[in-house]
Amino acid sequence: MRISIHARQYFLAAMFLVLSSAVSAVIAAPVTGWQTDQLVANPNPGLTDADTNSPVWGTGLDRSTDASAIWASFPTINVTGDRTLTLSATVELVGSDATHEQFRFGLLNNNGSSDTAGWLGYLAQNATGAQVGDLSAKNPLGQDFATSPFGSILGDPPRALALGTAVDPENDFFFFGTYNLSLSVKPLDTGYALFASIIGVGNSFEEVWLNVPDTDPAHVPAGFNRVGFFAGAALAAEQINITNVDVSLVTAGDTNGDDLVDLTDYQAIISHMNLTGQSRANGDVTGDGRVTIADYREWKDRRSDLSGAGTGSSGTASLPFRSQVPSHV
Repeated sequence: MRISIHARQYFLAAMFLVLSSAVSAVIAAPVTGWQTDQLVANPNPGLTDADTNSPVWGTGLDRSTDASAIWASFPTINVTGDRTLTLSATVELVGSDATHEQFRFGLLNNNGSSDTAGWLGYLAQNATGAQVGDLSAKNPLGQDFATSPFGSILGDPPRALALGTAVDPENDFFFFGTYNLSLSVKPLDTGYALFASIIGVGNSFEEVWLNVPDTDPAHVPAGFNRVGFFAGAALAAEQINITNVDVSLVTAGDTNGDDLVDLTDYQAIISHMNLTGQSRANGDVTGDGRVTIADYREWKDRRSDLSGAGTGSSGTASLPFRSQVPSHV
């Protein structure tokens, strides 16, 4: 039985409504309906499977994705309380021999704009070799046409303001291959704390941003309703295969989306301790692509299945962290 386009759109909207509710148990919703950014130098790079959450970007010809960008919309999600909003995806760069910091991905808000100019939100950018990768906030003050696309970091004043630099322990080069991406926002009293990662699959590339704050009201978006990917003019990819683009809104410390922070989540964290390239379901509750002591601490501070549980609860500290972490934690 064929499902009409209108029925499919209604179904996806309903999923996002559940996702954004205070009692949501949904762990992820797919992002579909991809479009190319018409304000960039290459507005028609080739785009197929646009109605899925696994779009294929580029034609396969040499450098077909250079200076291009794609984006998709979803119903606005406001991130409040103990909730964390996370964008996750896997990206395969085909034919790229570049060593440039030219790939960006982000969670954004269209800010009432009819095109990509003027969007607010956050972009993570790859590092490569000794070059560093930045986590940036879109700046509403940079408005000239040349820097108006959502992926731009140029301009005077700059179209994006660097908030933090990635931890890149190996200084590996960013070549063709496969990478898991993650970008998370957690609410602060004013603004957000940001976490992001680019983790190589089958290669040693690893880039992480941890707890980067943005508290400037001038560029803190009121919720999020766009996802975007940008390829710079020197990335040199023939094609970019993006799979499983999802956004999830879950309780801090919760791995399975049941709105509880309990022993089930503890087991997910413990069983994947010290592994990279992990999802939230596998214990990465901080959204940095790795399962570490930071995820255990997040779980411990947010544990909800004990009387009086939470930050400082004596009960939450009673579970061992096994041999993977120091005994005094």
